[in-house]
Amino acid sequence: MPLYLFVIGPVFVATVGYFLPRIWFKYVLLASQLVLLGMAVSLVVDVRSTGTVLQQVGGWAPDVGIALRADLLGSAMVLFTTLIYLFLIVFSFRKQYTDNMFQFLFLVIQGVTLSVFLSQDIFNIYVMIEVMTIIISVLIMWKRGKQALYDGTLYLLINLAAMSFFLLGVGFVYRSLGVLNFQAMTTRVGMISDARALVMPYALLMTAVGLKAAIMPLSSWLPHAHGTPSAPSIISAALSGLLVKVGIYMFIRLRDIFAAAILADEFFLVVGAVTAILGFLLALTQRDLKLILAYSTVSQIGLIMVGLNSGSYEAYWGGVYHILNHGVFKAVLFLTAGAIAKEYGTKDINKIGGVFARMPIVGTATVLAILGIIGTPFFNGSISKYLIQVGFDGAHEILIYVINLGTTLIFAKYSTILFGARGERSVPRDPFVAGSSIVMAGLCIAMGIAARPIVNYLFAVDVTVEGAYYLDKFVAFGATVAVAAAVYYFVLRRASFLRTIREIRFDFPNIALMLTGFFAVLSVYLYMSV
Repeated sequence: MPLYLFVIGPVFVATVGYFLPRIWFKYVLLASQLVLLGMAVSLVVDVRSTGTVLQQVGGWAPDVGIALRADLLGSAMVLFTTLIYLFLIVFSFRKQYTDNMFQFLFLVIQGVTLSVFLSQDIFNIYVMIEVMTIIISVLIMWKRGKQALYDGTLYLLINLAAMSFFLLGVGFVYRSLGVLNFQAMTTRVGMISDARALVMPYALLMTAVGLKAAIMPLSSWLPHAHGTPSAPSIISAALSGLLVKVGIYMFIRLRDIFAAAILADEFFLVVGAVTAILGFLLALTQRDLKLILAYSTVSQIGLIMVGLNSGSYEAYWGGVYHILNHGVFKAVLFLTAGAIAKEYGTKDINKIGGVFARMPIVGTATVLAILGIIGTPFFNGSISKYLIQVGFDGAHEILIYVINLGTTLIFAKYSTILFGARGERSVPRDPFVAGSSIVMAGLCIAMGIAARPIVNYLFAVDVTVEGAYYLDKFVAFGATVAVAAAVYYFVLRRASFLRTIREIRFDFPNIALMLTGFFAVLSVYLYMSV
């Protein structure tokens, strides 16, 4: 199967569909996603059975032209992307804002995202991420409110600034190694005698990737983009559930490429821990549904970084699996939050209640996603968190408990919207919203029960997850929920300092300063450690 079909396929469908009547475009869009999902499944099967697929676009030499490569991680991300996109398109099938231009831009983002997961050329990835940044900025500003225009412009400017670091890093890579192909870069990094020659390109690239992945202190832009009031629900869901994973994916790729000369696991382990803790603390201060979820994403990114940089086999694959798990339950939460906000006419958590009684299907989907993200036994989050925890011992294991307690606190607060009585039961007006939400939420259970075969097949690794079902894990989970509920109801609900923290906002100069500061600190650390 030509890998370039995953890139040009969505773009071709978007271009043709743009000139069709709107309703025809929607059906063409849905059909194309089913075809693309089938292709993604076939790709995973091919990679699993025959090994890595490597193709040269245009017949150029491997180190000259654009190469596309599908390995186990890349093919899994392609499958993950097409699956999430299918649910998002079904969810928005009857939405009025999804005109032909919106659908065109949304589908182009899919093609660009898939190209990042398949490309072997770091400059090609730079170009694709720049295209993605511009289109996402337009979609954030789609409803043209003042806040949306500000948030979209901020997203554009800070990501362009970050990608300037990336481009400069690409230039240093070419100067030092003479190639831009991932495989060739890996080979030549191993031939470098002085690792300090790679500190500058590594620091530049990782600074940009760190911002795309929303690690602290580079995550200040994320709530503006993911939680902007006027952004359509599927944009927020795509940003938080899928597109922020582009940064994590690039982190994994660059980490592996430079591993022979530079390994900064300890640095990024600390950054991940700080990201996770500050993320849930900031989430607890919010009242807006989307902002709570946006800051929660920051915290979950921190947890993933902790797993990836732990130095443990189990924790590493727990972090990788949590990328997929977080994409599922966070997409569900953003989609249902959009439906809830529309129904109640507000995103203020203090003004919403009785979602279960008023919107039972949406409420059920929300509960399933919450159970997944807090690590309820038999749900997907419990497996990835268990694997991450297995990689730690002693004092380090406490870190995982603290992070999960923070996550549970967030959703003890968030779940208050589910109870109480606020009006009569709503008559479902859009079966696509309810249907896609509940089916997608069901994956939170399926990916928990079938976690071991999923991880084994997608990544060709055999991890033991039976310990996640031992009695002590159930007891620990119950204790975490009890403590979180008590802390929220008896402490946080009465805490006046939360309002002060909630009012803190970072503008472009502040975020740019943090970007520069992160680069400086990382550079100094690398020069001292290599």
